[in-house]
Parts: sequence; C-alpha cells; structure tokens
Amino acid sequence: MVVCAFGKDAVDTQSPGKNMLLLLNGDRLGGGRGEQCDMSRAGLFVRGHLARTPALVVCVVAIVSLAASGGEASGSTARRGSPGPAPITWLAAGDSYSSGQGLAHTSGACARGDSGGSLAYPIQAFDDLRTLMPELKHPYFTACSGAVIANYFNAGDAERLPEWRPAGARYDLVTFTFGGNTVDFSGVISQCVLGLFHEVHASAPGHKCPENAWVRQQIAQRLGAPFVAFLREVADRTVVPGGNVVVLGYPYLMADPATWPAADRSAGSCQGITVADAYQLRGEAADLNATIARDVAAVNAEQLNGVHLSFLDVNSGGRAGPVVIPRDDPLLFEPAASGSHNLCGSGAAWMNGIDVLDLNRSFHPSLPGYVAEGRLLAQVLLHLDWRR
Repeated sequence: MVVCAFGKDAVDTQSPGKNMLLLLNGDRLGGGRGEQCDMSRAGLFVRGHLARTPALVVCVVAIVSLAASGGEASGSTARRGSPGPAPITWLAAGDSYSSGQGLAHTSGACARGDSGGSLAYPIQAFDDLRTLMPELKHPYFTACSGAVIANYFNAGDAERLPEWRPAGARYDLVTFTFGGNTVDFSGVISQCVLGLFHEVHASAPGHKCPENAWVRQQIAQRLGAPFVAFLREVADRTVVPGGNVVVLGYPYLMADPATWPAADRSAGSCQGITVADAYQLRGEAADLNATIARDVAAVNAEQLNGVHLSFLDVNSGGRAGPVVIPRDDPLLFEPAASGSHNLCGSGAAWMNGIDVLDLNRSFHPSLPGYVAEGRLLAQVLLHLDWRR
C-alpha cells in the first residue's frame, strides 16, 4: 500500500502541529523520494475531518510488502540492521528575499531571519522537515540582504564575505534567490514609488517606473548567459556529485490591479504604485522569474556533476523538480482558487507595503509569506533524489 505523511497544518488552520493522513482515493502519487508527486489530487484528513487547505503536502511514499518478508518494507534504502541515511548538508544562500528581510526581527548586517518567531523560508522549511527528514542538517545560513550573484563566490555583501563558505566545501543541497539585485530591481521599485526623486532610468509617458523595454533589456543582459555561467559554477564547484540546487523565484510584489480594492482602483494607485506601473512591474517580475527558470532548466539539462537543479515558482506553482505544485495550492502567492497575497490583492497580504519606519522592509515578504515559501520548499525537498 502507499503510505503518506504530513507535517504541520496550513498557515490558516487553527491547530498547528497535528499529524495528517493523505486520502488518495485509490490514486498513487509516487513511488518514493525522487519520484513525481502531483499534489492536485490530494486531500487532507485532519483528525476525522477532510480539509481543503493542504499545507506541507509531502507524500512520504513507502511500498509495503506483507508477504513472506514478515512485514519488512521493500524498496526502502534502510533495512533492519543497516546504517541510517547519510546526513544531507545544506547551504542556504541568496539575497534579501532569502535572508528574511521584511520580517519584524532580523539579525546582523545581512538582515537574517534566523531566531525566535521571525524565520526566513530556509529555517521554516527545516523546522517543518525535522521529523520527516531527520537526515537533513540545519542550513548553513549565509543569505544576505543586497547580495548579487557575484557575492556567492566573492566577498562584497554586507558582511564582506562570500556566501559559499568555507571555501572548498561541497553541500548536498544549495538553495537561494538571486537575480533581483543583479538587475537592480530594488532601484526599479524605488523609482516606481518616488519617480524623479530616485531615477535609475528615464520613464515612458504616463509612468514613474523606468521604461519597460530598458528593464527587460537589463534582465536579458545581466541574467541569461551570465546567470547560466553562475549556475554551472555552483553545480560544478559547490555541490556534491548527484546533489541538488533549488532556486526560488520572486513574488510579483503587486497584485493584478483588476483585483485591487475599489477605493485603490478609484484612486488609481496602491502603496504608491499607479495602475499603469503596477501592470508594468508585474510583467517585469514575471519576466525576471521566467528568465531565471529558463536558465535553471538549461543547466539542469546539462547534468553537470550529476547535480539536479529545480526552480520553484512561488506565485503560480507548476513543476518544481519531481513535484507538481497545483495552481490552486493555498501556499502560493497567487493561487488560482483564491485571492492574491501580493500587495493590494484580495487575499491576506503576505508582502510588506511602504514601511516609513524601516524602508528596507518595504516590498519584501512578511512572516506569512516566508512561512508559505518554507512549506512550498519543504514539499520539494522531501521528493528530491538524494541518492548520491
């Protein structure tokens, strides 16, 4: 039979920490770690009640034989008397969208959410997987606000240290968001709000944001081939043979203006962003994510060092390595079946708006956003191939 296990409840449930059982309705989701798990057919059974809000949808699939083996699991990597699975080491690198910028409490010059109740997505994912993946080691957390792709290998971020450390180390798992600062997306957002007071490039008539064609040119030139080269070096130098790299995308920041509250639509702006600029900004964020996803797929196809690379779209889901995250997963920033969690959307806000007391928190995820990203990442990590 197929046995599936789950971690904590969804973000909006009232009973965190309870165990869950997957109702398969006769459908097998997968044959084990490393196999595809389609979340769209799954329901959750929480202490006698069918829940419509999947949380850490992680099907730990075991094929159990009740034959002459006396009930011993077949297909398992650890049989009676054999050593347990090898530890999985994890480097959690990246920029401010990985460090935890936007949380109420962060530490150090890099603004890391690594303690108390303010946890960035790598720590959220690790906490969710403590029981289900005991071999997963606590992430070595080097993500830093303001980091660009060059800072992975070279000093220059807020700590004046490279994020890959110690030098020469190889990890079983590397996760990050990179690319936003490389194309100066923070500068783009600032101009969209402040206009001429923070101009990085000329804007088109009727807009405060930099000209759309120029922003997309920056994405194509500064990512594309340079990002492919960066990913190749990450896989070749910093990951063990057969290891995994998971690259997360960025939230769209602004919800579709068609879904804004009536008062904001009538005013023509929300959080300092006009309707015209919001449409443009969403398109540019989508282009940024699509470029990163395309680069990840290209390097994954090369199978450098046997390393697997996956892209996780936190807005609309889809395939992330062996996992298919359904379009209506409530952990997405823009689930199909409910309101957007990006700014000014009809769902609960998972993004910070303009914070005049701490501008660095502005336009970054808040705690619910990082919790959701952590649980999406946990879904992916549980089904990656760790045979190395």
